[in-house]
Amino acid sequence: QQLDWPSHRSLCADLRMYVDDEFGEHGPVLIALSDQYKKMKVTEWEEYFKARCVRVGGCSDRSKRMLTDSVTYPLTIVHSLQCLNIQPPKGRPLFIFVLGATENEEQLEPGHWGELCLFDPHIHYCVYLVGPELSSAKHQQSMKVSDKIILWYWKAHYH
Repeated sequence: QQLDWPSHRSLCADLRMYVDDEFGEHGPVLIALSDQYKKMKVTEWEEYFKARCVRVGGCSDRSKRMLTDSVTYPLTIVHSLQCLNIQPPKGRPLFIFVLGATENEEQLEPGHWGELCLFDPHIHYCVYLVGPELSSAKHQQSMKVSDKIILWYWKAHYH
């Protein structure tokens, strides 16, 4: 510790941040998008935090870490759909297949998948998580996240 104080101090800061993230009292608080952010383009995290965080002055660093960890998957889908300009046929759901899904996607809080609807509230989504690392307990089961989102779990290789 005393021999390499800068490294020790840096390690302590990293450990403190880890403990905060893992054992902190509250996660980030999300608010509904105002009209100015409806159907917003996903271009950068700071704009997203500005639109979604309750706290005055934006999100804390801890909240940003937690949010980026938990909504990366749904927001990546939104960003891809926007870049490719994909829209479902009228009156039909948009089917999305996440190939190679792991426990990380499976263990997301269902509400985080709701971020899909915040960027276009008129689309209905059927999201299929397909991968050999998903749990056997959820294989071929579905979960209704909201009126507009259904998740399906398939523990398998995609062939």
